[in-house]
Amino acid sequence: MQPPQPSGATAIIAGVLAVLGGLASLLGLITGVIGISSLGFLHWLFVVALVENLILVGTLLPGGILLFLRKPAGRLLTIVGSGFAIFVAVATVVVDLVGIGHYGAGLFPGFVGLLLTLVPAVATLVLAIVKPTVLWCAPRPH
Repeated sequence: MQPPQPSGATAIIAGVLAVLGGLASLLGLITGVIGISSLGFLHWLFVVALVENLILVGTLLPGGILLFLRKPAGRLLTIVGSGFAIFVAVATVVVDLVGIGHYGAGLFPGFVGLLLTLVPAVATLVLAIVKPTVLWCAPRPH
């Protein structure tokens, strides 16, 4: 008798959150490119934001799609992407507090942005790490 197959609920939810995060980062990447082209000059903060969004798009979108396909690489990409999103959210608030950049319009929007980024990123990271997701992505005997 075979053990029951994992339901995949955690992996599917992590995949949905990863794809949504990847799409949000893709929107940020597109608007960043449009913003840079309309300004006519390149500030280092724009470059940093573009690189951040590019990394998030490159990890979260394929990670979420590969999670739907039950691939271990999808789990790894989702973990890397959501971990990077957490790092970026915290770093953005630190940069705002130190006064180096102007990502947020002061302290309050910085923390609102932090929460709007951290909650889904932490949820995605936790759901990608838990054992049911590992079992969902594990190779299956044919």
